[in-house]
Amino acid sequence: MINLIKKQNLSKEELEKLDNYFFDDHLDELLKFDYQDIIDFIELSKEILGFSYTKKLLSFELRSLTFEYKIFFDPANIKHYQKVLEIVNYFSFTDAGLAYVVADYYYFKNNHVEAKKYYQMIFKTGFDLCDEGYFDSLNRYLTIYDFDKIEFLKSLINESNKKDYSLDFVSTYLLLISKLEKNSLEYIKYIDEALLIVRPMVLDYQREYQNSFVISDSDIERNLCELLALKMEYYVNRSEYKTSFDLYNELTIEIKKSGCLRYYHARDLFYNQMIKKMSKEFPKLHFFDNISNKMFKLLTHLESFIINQEIVLENERKETFTFIVINVHKDTEITIAPILPIIGVGGNIFTTLVIKDKVKYLKNNL
Repeated sequence: MINLIKKQNLSKEELEKLDNYFFDDHLDELLKFDYQDIIDFIELSKEILGFSYTKKLLSFELRSLTFEYKIFFDPANIKHYQKVLEIVNYFSFTDAGLAYVVADYYYFKNNHVEAKKYYQMIFKTGFDLCDEGYFDSLNRYLTIYDFDKIEFLKSLINESNKKDYSLDFVSTYLLLISKLEKNSLEYIKYIDEALLIVRPMVLDYQREYQNSFVISDSDIERNLCELLALKMEYYVNRSEYKTSFDLYNELTIEIKKSGCLRYYHARDLFYNQMIKKMSKEFPKLHFFDNISNKMFKLLTHLESFIINQEIVLENERKETFTFIVINVHKDTEITIAPILPIIGVGGNIFTTLVIKDKVKYLKNNL
């Protein structure tokens, strides 16, 4: 009876028999036919009968099957996967990630024509960036994408549903940001949009794991630190020092919370760039040129260091600068911070007290 599916001009009775047959646990037999035969049969059933039980069953069953195919992907079955995806794509069913796997399969075989076909099946207008597990495939697609990559990513982001955010969504923002002109208004616009998404995600993550032994430095926390670092760099480049230093402080807090220690390097790099730019307007800031591991003579007379106390240090060029004591540990480990123009109290500097010939020095430990 199932060979009726290839018959031309099926009667209403024949359509009903076939529809009931496939719906009654014979879906595996239906999937042996060419995808066009399956599509034509379902469309004809809807036209003549006004319904298709087979389509309802396919919608439900293919979600499970495509998930299974994705997990247990076997290149020997690639033709079957392609047929299933043609059906899924035609009826806008959920493919449970099978299209990513098939597209990537062709990508790694260097068959970019077939890879593009399946990437295009996925990444089209209205694709939900709140989904998970797509980012690596999207990144691969962009390496073989023939048109304007920036406009493509902007279109995906702007047209996507924005409700339950995912790590992949934030990563997509970062991918777009990496391709934009760093001094453009668009650049900071998309950074700010991404921050609106990532901040509550990080807060939820940290609340969930704050009383557990889970190691932090998570992907989502790293993304937040990355965005804050990029935003700080943007405002340093624009010589907006107060905003830059506010971001320095926010990034410092997030690094401490998350344990994403690698971002201290970016923070300090942009902070030093900020001081260097400020020194053109405030020449006294040349005091901070090449201060790593340097010794500074203490000009302020004191018996011991006290928190919030102002002190004056002199460098090897006899230049002076005023600092404030932030912390004292064991009377020899002194954390200080410069009192900067525009900003006020700047970033911490960790020093060690050294006494030579009864003269006190603070040695910068970095």
